Amino acid sequence: MAEQIARVVSVILHPFVIVVATLGLVLSASGLERPEWVRWFLIVLGTTVVPLLARLVLRYWRVGSDFDIFHRNQRNTVYVLAGLCLGVLVVVVTLFDAPVLLRAMVYAALPAIVVAAMINRFTKISVHAMLMAGGGAVTGLLYPATWIWVIALTGLQGWSRVYLGKHTPTQVMLGWLVGISAVTAVFARLASGYP
Repeated sequence: MAEQIARVVSVILHPFVIVVATLGLVLSASGLERPEWVRWFLIVLGTTVVPLLARLVLRYWRVGSDFDIFHRNQRNTVYVLAGLCLGVLVVVVTLFDAPVLLRAMVYAALPAIVVAAMINRFTKISVHAMLMAGGGAVTGLLYPATWIWVIALTGLQGWSRVYLGKHTPTQVMLGWLVGISAVTAVFARLASGYP
């Protein structure tokens, strides 16, 4: 029973789901009109879906050990691709004057993925935990009443990754540290004072 719960939690709180949910919340907090909301949503989604598709292709070609790319040395390509996609997105949101909160989110994501890639040279880091902590921190800053849920879901997701044997507690805590640090250092500063 516990293993089934851990698997469900790991799928529901998958990095791609967290990115989409955080993006929706950030765009909603930006007060955009529907057409602009949809446009930015599709732009960001289109550039962040590529690393996920790369993971699926790796799995299909059996280059990856499983859907989570369990082995650290198999993650390098995904980190490089994610970094390139985020680099392009940084340019797009800057040149096309994206809403402040969206720029802050994208600007925070780039150093987080770079730091995660550097950590990956020595040990695995839980990307699930990193995006959950980062997305949770963004959500908590924008919607302070959600902090208790953010903390509970972040802990539950971390437990699921450890329980399933995908990560050690240290790897999950590294993910939390990188995610929260990026949001604190970049997002919180750029978004401060935003109405």
